Amino acid sequence: MAVFGSSKDRGIERSRVVRITFLESESEFRSAICSGRDQRVYCLEVEGTHNFFAEGILVSNCFKNLYFPTKMTRIAGLTNSDSQRAFDMFIKVRHILGAGGKVVGMTGTPVTNTIAEMYTMQRYFQADTLEKLGLSHFDAWANQFALAEPGLEMTPDGAGFRMNVRFRKFVNVPELMTIWAQVADTKRIDASSGIERPDLYSGRTVKVVSDGGDPLSEYVGRLAERAERIHSGLVEPTEDNMLKVAGDGRKAALDMSLVVPTRPGAPMPKIDALVDLVAEVYKATAPTSGTQLIFCDLATPKAKS
Repeated sequence: MAVFGSSKDRGIERSRVVRITFLESESEFRSAICSGRDQRVYCLEVEGTHNFFAEGILVSNCFKNLYFPTKMTRIAGLTNSDSQRAFDMFIKVRHILGAGGKVVGMTGTPVTNTIAEMYTMQRYFQADTLEKLGLSHFDAWANQFALAEPGLEMTPDGAGFRMNVRFRKFVNVPELMTIWAQVADTKRIDASSGIERPDLYSGRTVKVVSDGGDPLSEYVGRLAERAERIHSGLVEPTEDNMLKVAGDGRKAALDMSLVVPTRPGAPMPKIDALVDLVAEVYKATAPTSGTQLIFCDLATPKAKS
């Protein structure tokens, strides 16, 4: 697929969108390498008259989880996955830019989970600039633009609180954005953007408080006991682990019937309250054709395989 446009000298430039298909999961990628079967070699040759558009770069997990060495191992939330596919993309991008080519990465979510993703994007597109500024190592970059602070957080089992050190804010943001603006073409939603967004109902977020009840409190207590056994090493990870505890806690917070079987048609207090509120808003906004968006990723129908 070619995208045509005029250059500064009024000549015609073409940009080719290159779609690269990778194995579906990282485990499949590794198993294929270890077993020596179905190894896929991707040859990326882009003519000098073409630009290279990396579709979905830094959006998909397989591209944004680019490994970096760091001594900051005690900071919570600082995931540092070693994705082979991200490294593969990094090598291709560096090769094309080093040969005088162009690479365009497109994303609507430059930073989603951790601020390390900002550093990753700069590694893709500004590796030479980071090197000149002495910020090519993540620790140097983080000391310049991020601030790690302790904070009180709820434990995964929901039974208490604990102190955790995380990167909680950016510092030297104007300087960081000045560097990033050398390669980034950003679109902000403000008064001058021309993008209109609907006003919030009553001008603020409407929170609906629902009582968890005694069954939920008792179940959270059992989750705390499970977490204690896991931390004490009394159970095997295949039998129970903190990921299962956190998942069961999320389900119970939505409705106890997701973790404790109940009779068909039994009341679901939180879901019932949501339905009542949706019906109320629907009736109130019917004259103006109001629209509601409801998001729930638990206990919802999944596509059949």
